[in-house]
Amino acid sequence: MTSASESGILPRQAIHPGRYVVDELDDRGWSSEDLASRIGRSSKSVERVLRGRAPITKPLADDLESELGLPAAVMRRLQESYEETLSRLLAEPEMRADIELVKERNIPWREFVKRGWMRNLGTEVERVGELRVLYDVETLSEVETGRHEAAFRITQKTKFDPWALAAWLQQGEWQVIERRWDTQTKQSSTFDPMLFGQNLGRIRELTSEPGFWKQMQLLCAAAGVHLELVPHVPKSGANGVTRWMEDGRPLIQLSLFRGWADVFWFTFFHEAAHALREHRRNIYINLDRVPREDDAEREADDFARDFLISPKDWEPFWHHKTCSRVNINRLADDVGVHPGIVVGRLQHDRLIPYSAHNDLRTKLEYSTFAADSS
Repeated sequence: MTSASESGILPRQAIHPGRYVVDELDDRGWSSEDLASRIGRSSKSVERVLRGRAPITKPLADDLESELGLPAAVMRRLQESYEETLSRLLAEPEMRADIELVKERNIPWREFVKRGWMRNLGTEVERVGELRVLYDVETLSEVETGRHEAAFRITQKTKFDPWALAAWLQQGEWQVIERRWDTQTKQSSTFDPMLFGQNLGRIRELTSEPGFWKQMQLLCAAAGVHLELVPHVPKSGANGVTRWMEDGRPLIQLSLFRGWADVFWFTFFHEAAHALREHRRNIYINLDRVPREDDAEREADDFARDFLISPKDWEPFWHHKTCSRVNINRLADDVGVHPGIVVGRLQHDRLIPYSAHNDLRTKLEYSTFAADSS
């Protein structure tokens, strides 16, 4: 067999052989503690190997062959190949630059590990490799200058972390790619603005219904719209974003930043307006409490506000200052939205204090969405 180096193709990532042991344990349904017990080693020492923080020595390779059937000679060659690749990558100027970039920019990689977006591997080189995969770039410097540039441009004057925001944006794209293999989601091959506009009316009716997410995704998919929920990353500040994918279809990506249902619904219809109006030129990132300075953003705000509660229903309501609990519920019933949406509108327009009627608002949890998607 010709090796990668002999063929002139050098690996871009160092793969610790402990990863193959993890795969074998998964196939058998064993834990690291099970393996440790069987080979007479401490759980901590085995876990370090599985995480790529310790080498597979010859005695350990012999034990793995005896217990798991993994050839000791192969595991030792994999360990040597890993160490050679690690040394070569570490010598590359791009790798050294990326290692420094992780430190200088304080990239929140621990948060990404916590979310399962990357593995917590043993060396700086491996960490950079995982981050390159996460951001879908050849080098991390491309995050600041490439297609994630919008995250940096838009956060220059804010307290938000552009690296956290760029990772959140990219995760939405990874979820779209993964969902393409979901045969249950009947996705239109082209974007149909007319059908999407019609389906928005049906989605509006879901604001008062529990378990709305799967139906909401299906209604978007039928019109050729990708809809993804990605848990917000601390300091990303993102409620939602709309951009156009390579397949020519819009991606509406939402988070539950702050968790209020009325904010979630307003954000969705705001982003839906960008898709409906086919605002393709820019990436529209809805950042929390950042003023809308773009005409398209203000237009999307107006659309979301009026689509949820039309001016003909809203104006007589607030004009007579009928903001009691009874009247809030009555208006919500009349227009067919959750009463929390009425409260959120009243608070936003400063017709009532932000502390008023919050018991009529609801909080959304990621666990609810996960259950609804299953």
